[in-house]
Amino acid sequence: MLSEFFRCENYLTELNSLPEKSRKKYEQVYKYFMDWCASKGFDTYTEDVVFKYFEDLAVTYSSSSMSVYYSMLRSTLIINNNINIESYNKVRTFLKIKSKGYKGKKSKLFTHEEIDKFIFEAPDEIYLATKVAMIFGIMGACRTNELHAITTDDVRDFGTAMMVSIPSQSSKVIPRQFTITGAYYQYCANYMKMRPDNSVSKSFFLNYQKGKCTVQNIGIHKIGAMGKEIARFLNLADPHMYTGYSFRRSTTFKAIR
Repeated sequence: MLSEFFRCENYLTELNSLPEKSRKKYEQVYKYFMDWCASKGFDTYTEDVVFKYFEDLAVTYSSSSMSVYYSMLRSTLIINNNINIESYNKVRTFLKIKSKGYKGKKSKLFTHEEIDKFIFEAPDEIYLATKVAMIFGIMGACRTNELHAITTDDVRDFGTAMMVSIPSQSSKVIPRQFTITGAYYQYCANYMKMRPDNSVSKSFFLNYQKGKCTVQNIGIHKIGAMGKEIARFLNLADPHMYTGYSFRRSTTFKAIR
């Protein structure tokens, strides 16, 4: 019992240390499970009940998603109900079987020719912000959240070149810098000139419409969808496979050209 108490305390500390957004996801997973139990008439959370729950999830969700839900449900059941589903071997075996042979779909990358075709041929009046995001993403191997987090303080314009600093957003990511020169620099400089004087936001990426920037930030989901937008302009197959990781993955291809 004492070990279970400390286990519960550890999970509670871990949960409280999570960012608000992540903590809400844990709570949502727990609520979804409880709602499911209520709909099925279950008022106990035995191994058979939890097994049936994940059987139902398997109809809709991938094995990787179910593993995440299992981890979240394990933590919240320990905290809220003092139930440790780690001992539910049948559930763990089921998840392992489901994960065998699972291969996550990787986002597609852009070739050197596709990158330059979009940047040099797509009309600036419509796509200038998307071009700059692509340049930043590829030259700096940036993730979607990193692009979204860049501020005007992180960008230094030297007239013929631009230096961009990517601050660390976690202990696992090392802060880094990259430079933009040549023809790519001019697109970035032109975009910066479009920035309205009355903008109070320091976010580097502002919405861009009909050749002008607005004062509103570009949201992280819109940045994540830019790969799809570019793929559609280039008439590439499966545009939905060009995700927020496409810029970062295309970095290697660009570098070895």
